[in-house]
Amino acid sequence: MDTMERSSCGSRRCALALAISLLLAAPLAQAQNFEAYYGDPEPADSGWDVKATRACGPGSITVGTRQAGDTQLAQLSRADDNGNLIWQAAYYIGGSKRSRGEAVIELSSGRGFAITGAVQYGGSTDRIYVLQVDCEGRPAWTSVLGNRVEGQNAVGLDLIESAPDRGETLYLVGEEISRDARRKFGRIARLDAGGGLLWNQFYDGGSRWPEVRLRALAQNVAATGLADDLVVAGNTTNGAGLMGALLLRTDISGTPVCASTLNNADKQHALFHGITALRAPGYFGQSALVGLQSNPADGATQVYLARFEPVGCKVLAQAFWSDPKTTSIRAYDVVEALDRSSDDSILAIAATRGVPEFGAALGARTSSLLPATGSMNYFGAGREMLVSIDLKAPDRLLLAGSTFIDRDAGADPQDVYLVQTDPAGATTCAIPWQPKAQRVAYPPQNVSLKPILIDAYERVGTEPVGTGGQGYACKPDPKRLAGAAAPACARAPAAKKTAS
Repeated sequence: MDTMERSSCGSRRCALALAISLLLAAPLAQAQNFEAYYGDPEPADSGWDVKATRACGPGSITVGTRQAGDTQLAQLSRADDNGNLIWQAAYYIGGSKRSRGEAVIELSSGRGFAITGAVQYGGSTDRIYVLQVDCEGRPAWTSVLGNRVEGQNAVGLDLIESAPDRGETLYLVGEEISRDARRKFGRIARLDAGGGLLWNQFYDGGSRWPEVRLRALAQNVAATGLADDLVVAGNTTNGAGLMGALLLRTDISGTPVCASTLNNADKQHALFHGITALRAPGYFGQSALVGLQSNPADGATQVYLARFEPVGCKVLAQAFWSDPKTTSIRAYDVVEALDRSSDDSILAIAATRGVPEFGAALGARTSSLLPATGSMNYFGAGREMLVSIDLKAPDRLLLAGSTFIDRDAGADPQDVYLVQTDPAGATTCAIPWQPKAQRVAYPPQNVSLKPILIDAYERVGTEPVGTGGQGYACKPDPKRLAGAAAPACARAPAAKKTAS
């Protein structure tokens, strides 16, 4: 049954632990929640990362990719606190009609947003780019990074702004893939506030680790006490094809400090998709990582959580979460939410059940990595996935991904999907979920990575094209709308472009 046909869940709105963790700085009656989708009818629009916005005004920014015929473009969707689309734009990066968006951040200075991903530029292979736009989506600068080997494909998968005491610079992580796809290499780069390249590193695991994939990063406390170490989530694959979940720590220049990969050496694969630097008392300087553990023999997939020590790469706790009704659930992203009612904190997690089926918001106790309460929440009507999460101050969550339901009967194959929860981590259409969880102890292995500097990069032009289309899969309660009447949808600056 389509979520637009559902009535309010009432008793379904079970607490996701985030009722505790997010601490109800505003009462429940004042909080708005919704499930919205964005995208024009013909293209396939996907969402890959979301951030709550502050410096550019309240609301959210979601990055993804718009696929229309043979044109694939990175796309941004800017929404207000009620889920109304403020603007949406796709981008011809360097004139290319082949790009995709993977990660987005709002710049703390109020200059707008920065995104990264991959662009097919200067040939037939993909390169990492960073694009900065202002608060209205107008491009300011674009930098395209060179690959270590010509003909290999590279992509930027996550992006952060440096700690305030380290200057206004950007760090990104990603990967580069060999021509025959048999080897994968990590990538980390640092850019200045104007898009100038400060350094760009390539990480080779050698014959022992023919695959090193870097997917997400945070900045955390170093041995000096400053928040200038980079902690990176990803995975390794050894010569026998066994995949392990990886934590890599580097210093501010990208030089490895330590690296640890986790697997149980019995043909079970593990990897990390997301990471967050912990700041709650008792966990300060530690890192929490989420991902999946899978069994190639039967396709069974579980959520995999781990917590690592400050400064080093020693694992402190690990846990698996499974779904009693399906063999597939995986976690993609995590943020820390403080729990002022106890000495603990909560890990709020974006996950997807099925391939895909429902997006989910999970809540884990930081201490044990086990469920914070007996109930979590699914979202959507059965053909959605959620892959990103952020805190929506003061008392809600934002989650983003994709929906594969054509709610407007316009032959629309896919849209960006955005969920904003109430303080209980739910919407009026949420479906409660009871996970199973257990503590585990995968043994760690030390990983040695060789960093290699890449000097090449280019500054290119980028042209935006206005896009649009929006609707609600689960409408906000009018009594809980933020502020006055929502503004009408306004498209981003439109520039028609015939890509070369």
